[in-house]
Amino acid sequence: MLRDFFRGRYGIDMLSIVLIIVSGLLFKHRYFWVAGAAILVLVIFRAFSTNISRRREELRKFNDLMSKTGRFFRNAGSKLEKAIWQLNQKTGYLFTRVKQRKEYVFLKCPKCRNNLRLPKNKGKIQITCPVCKYEFIKKT
Repeated sequence: MLRDFFRGRYGIDMLSIVLIIVSGLLFKHRYFWVAGAAILVLVIFRAFSTNISRRREELRKFNDLMSKTGRFFRNAGSKLEKAIWQLNQKTGYLFTRVKQRKEYVFLKCPKCRNNLRLPKNKGKIQITCPVCKYEFIKKT
């Protein structure tokens, strides 16, 4: 009997599942429960609908939207991942400097601004930058 009732009906698809989740999230908030109830009614309407071609078109549009947002989040994710990697590189460098601060002096080359590490307490020494080969004298 119930099987005959659902024959020719659309049923539940991925869009319906997403709408049910959104509805559940809206029910938790004090002022948005009405919107959650409306979305739940829409899900029930879609599940019992006999206009299958229209529901498939809605699902196709939903899948297109999800693929576009997926590309956006993948691009944003890769940029975020790169930023996190760069931050880790910088903080790793800073932690190294903090650990080695008793034995070494850190300074920048006056010409190319490259970071240099020199031994502490050696007096005035002539320094040659390994990158630009600029020579200068500093007290360590």
